Amino acid sequence: MNIPVIMMFDDSYVIPASVAIYSLLKNAVRQHFYDLRIMYTNISEKHKNKLIEMLDGFSNASIKFFNMKEYNTKLDIPDTISGWPREIIYKLIIADIFTDIDRAIVTDVDVVFVGDVSQEFIKFKTDEYIAMVKNSTLPHDKPFSLDITDNNIHFMYGAGYMIYNTKAMRRDKMPKKYIDFMHKNLQYLRFPDQEILNIVNYPNIKPLHPRNMALVSWWRLKDFVFNKYDYNSSEKEHLESLEKPIQIHYVTWTTWAKPWKDINAPLANLWYRYLTYTNFFTEFFITKNKKHQKRFLWW
Repeated sequence: MNIPVIMMFDDSYVIPASVAIYSLLKNAVRQHFYDLRIMYTNISEKHKNKLIEMLDGFSNASIKFFNMKEYNTKLDIPDTISGWPREIIYKLIIADIFTDIDRAIVTDVDVVFVGDVSQEFIKFKTDEYIAMVKNSTLPHDKPFSLDITDNNIHFMYGAGYMIYNTKAMRRDKMPKKYIDFMHKNLQYLRFPDQEILNIVNYPNIKPLHPRNMALVSWWRLKDFVFNKYDYNSSEKEHLESLEKPIQIHYVTWTTWAKPWKDINAPLANLWYRYLTYTNFFTEFFITKNKKHQKRFLWW
């Protein structure tokens, strides 16, 4: 089976992306073909070639790059929205860009894959627009709200790993609805991709087990309230995610940064282990060393 996997990043995230790509393919079932598609505005030819070369050991994968510059202008996509890079907004137009596919995996790149992604993709044959991952809820979390102007939470499910029904999205002109919602509500958006995809797709969202996108904060935080809302994970699902995750998502918290910036971040050792297998390993440490030499600091 051909499995399209769509990512969006620029040169500033190319090294984390190499870890995401390598770990995804390393843990993927080899009987399927993984059609990697990269949406970007600024990735150097040097880095494109290094990503292509990294796939030499995977005969069941290919990688192609899609320059989104014309769409930034055409759709008036801002450089940033609430401090988030514009690359996350490319998630809204995937169905219109890739008209040759009916389904696709869409994933962020600040992640490590430690399990196979094919099973959920194969099972996603319903008419919902999108499959998104359940959250584990903290006591202070507010309920999901469809009203973007209020002070509640505006996403039930995470947007770091999803499966798209691009055929249904095109049929119902969902990409235009996403972009229209973005422009109408720019002043209210705090987590743009998550809020837009949750609100505009509701209720046509299939919940995914949280092990598909286990947040790294779950290994540090303990005071979860399970089944507080019907769209939240159960305690059993939460524990299964910690014991056997498919993807680990390196969300930042007040006490740590991304692992490539903070070696003491939760599960940073796992990220660095996969980095050593990529052909970006030397570049990462040379760049990091040069930065710290300027600051007279090490790590």
